[in-house]
Amino acid sequence: PNSTLCIALYATHRLCNHAAATERLSRIGCVGALGLLCEFVQAVSCLFLLKVEFGSPFSDMMLFIKTVVFNFELLHLSCLVSEDPLVELLIKLLTPAFLLALFVGIFYADRYARPRKHARGGSEPRDSSSAALVRRAEQRHSLTGLFNTSGLIVLTFYTSIALATFTAFNCFEADDGVYFSASYEGVECWREEHGRMVGVAAAFIGLYTIGTLVFCVVVSLQYKRKLLRDPRFAQRFRFLFGRWRAQIYYYQSLRLLRNLLLAAIPTLLPYDEPQVQVTLLVFVLSASLVAQLRLRPWRVDALNLLDGGLTIALLLLLIIMGTSLCTSADGVASTACGMTRSQSVVSTLLVSLMMAAGLLFAVVQWRRSLSSSTSFDIFLSHHKGGAGNTARLMKLFLSQGTRARVFYDADNLNSLDLLFEAVRSSRRVVVILSAETAQRPWCVGELAVAYQSGVPILPVVLPSGQRLLDTLDAGSHALSDEALELLAPYDITRDDVAEVMEHVVFALEKEYSESAADATQRVVRRICGGDAGAPRQSSGLLPRDLLADLRRFKPDELTKSADRASIVVAGGGDGIEAASAAVYLKLELQRSTQEPVALAVVESRRLPLEAVEALQPSSIIYVVLTEGVFRSAPLAAFLALAARRGALLQPVTTLQDFAFPSAAFLKQLAVEGVPLGATRGVAEEALDACMPEGWTWSGAAAAQERASGDEEPLSTEEVSGAWQCLFRQIAMPCNLNSSSEDAIREQVAALVARASSRLRRQLSDNRHTLDPAGHSSGLALRRKASTLWTRVSSSGSTTPASSGTTTRYARGDARGASGATTASGGLSS
Repeated sequence: PNSTLCIALYATHRLCNHAAATERLSRIGCVGALGLLCEFVQAVSCLFLLKVEFGSPFSDMMLFIKTVVFNFELLHLSCLVSEDPLVELLIKLLTPAFLLALFVGIFYADRYARPRKHARGGSEPRDSSSAALVRRAEQRHSLTGLFNTSGLIVLTFYTSIALATFTAFNCFEADDGVYFSASYEGVECWREEHGRMVGVAAAFIGLYTIGTLVFCVVVSLQYKRKLLRDPRFAQRFRFLFGRWRAQIYYYQSLRLLRNLLLAAIPTLLPYDEPQVQVTLLVFVLSASLVAQLRLRPWRVDALNLLDGGLTIALLLLLIIMGTSLCTSADGVASTACGMTRSQSVVSTLLVSLMMAAGLLFAVVQWRRSLSSSTSFDIFLSHHKGGAGNTARLMKLFLSQGTRARVFYDADNLNSLDLLFEAVRSSRRVVVILSAETAQRPWCVGELAVAYQSGVPILPVVLPSGQRLLDTLDAGSHALSDEALELLAPYDITRDDVAEVMEHVVFALEKEYSESAADATQRVVRRICGGDAGAPRQSSGLLPRDLLADLRRFKPDELTKSADRASIVVAGGGDGIEAASAAVYLKLELQRSTQEPVALAVVESRRLPLEAVEALQPSSIIYVVLTEGVFRSAPLAAFLALAARRGALLQPVTTLQDFAFPSAAFLKQLAVEGVPLGATRGVAEEALDACMPEGWTWSGAAAAQERASGDEEPLSTEEVSGAWQCLFRQIAMPCNLNSSSEDAIREQVAALVARASSRLRRQLSDNRHTLDPAGHSSGLALRRKASTLWTRVSSSGSTTPASSGTTTRYARGDARGASGATTASGGLSS
């Protein structure tokens, strides 16, 4: 047993001393499962102290476990000292201190037996990333590592330590009415010798049991106050907070209180009243189970299930013990009945099954922690407000064009622990730098975790990201206290943030791009060509088939606009985010309808000719509403042309807080031309300049259009009327930032279903039109409505009237609908 204990202490030391930012959840799961098993067996040992006749084989199993593992009788000095019960008690109470001293010796032996790798070679690490890895590896050999592992050992064996201090109080009544100690044979309770033993035990209760609990409570109360003031507070007390979710940092104190009660009830309460002890133990375990299921405190979610299962197993054991108690005529519990053979077998199987399940879980987690396999090829780190649409489109490019496994937080994120775990298990991190990346705690946290874990980082700078680089060049990269408070539980300090941002700005080669397609192409080129200065790790090398896919990848082929398409996606606004949203919606509509979709992303000053030629009465125009959309003159001209030709307009919002126009805004646009220009004349000149070069009509349709005056210059009144026509429809959401990929596809299906419904209504309104132009338009509408309805039905979507999902979208956009109604009413008046 002593050799086994030394090996266990050394394994604990090696497993537990890792920085929080680099520690994989599988390692936390392994250590947590082993700790839960230790606590479970100690709790069963507490139940074994009850006045119950357990019978074989359960009693045999428990005697073996108590003797080998949790008896704290590792030091046998009977050859040196007399067999005095007081000396025996002192030796038992000093055993925990001896174990800690043994661990300190193991720690220093390991510290000097494992010198720093770069010291052996006589040279320093080659780059800053390697230096970070060496510094983090040395943490397990620091005094902080010693303190953390020692604390974890004390917390794990807290129940046994409490039992060792309480055993002196455990007395039973003999047949002659005299009370004797249940743990020390021949010692009569509350006599002189027993009084000395009680005094010694009380001193160690204050030192070990109560002292440990008070220490944990005091440190937990200081958590919020010291988390930011002391940069290494979270690292120093990881044994208290590292296993729990950041919001439930105080749970270790509740855990210790529960274990203290499990040890105190069987030993401090009268031994001859097992029915009272069983009742109180059931209450304590039930309260603990309710709190554990309600709070779900473990960082690894599977540990919450394991913890709950072990607590339920203890409750089942207490139920079996309760049914085995007999009551005599005077109401006193008797052990004459005891456990039956079948109850003893069931109890043995229950304990063995739970221990086997815990061990199996620990082994699986341990193997995962040793595995070098990766879950993702590329991790896209981005700020949602500045690069969310661009990152979403880049993932779509890589997913459709290659077999790369790409992490995008809205698709894969269930918790913040899993976010950092995804960074650690990725081949490389592509960080999309926008204006506010350095002020967002989770963006900085992802970079810090990647930097400390040795995952290669590839920066991509968007146009707004140049401001960020200028700010970082000036040395300003301080996070707010609120942001640092979110990162502190993961052992990421202000110095770590400064170090990783300096590494990104000054040490890494950056890619500059003005579109998602170009950014994706540059990332692929860098990945296939190799990152200069990136650490060469086995996890960073891509498989050959994936590299072949990346070399053949051409995102421009995915963004080609279709000619003569009846579905058009129009977008405009400020920057790359607006263009990315329109391109993404175009690709999703193309996938959903299986029809060509034209794209009118008005990034330049002129409208695309193919998009204007696609405008027909049977056309469906999806207008993507983004920030700055009302300042785009090309988009305003495109909407006015679409309204002239009777195309169906459907607004689509990609922002949760999009500001819909008021009646006063649209009136000012019609009368003064603002915000398209300073004056009405300037605005109309801007509209004329947006028309595509060489755009002419041909055939009979051209003559009809000329006759109707559609080639007259556009006016601001017509543009205002086009916006009014657009906002008569309820704006449908397509939230690319925070919705998962499946949710986005549901939203796109709702868009297609709504367009089909509107086409059918328009066909019904025009079915009595007898002129040739109306007949042609009605025929086109009938064909388009039938085609779209077939596409939607084959994909399993429903009509807006019957779809619960669509109803939810419409209800969520009541603000947009009311805004459109207000604008319409204002112009009508």
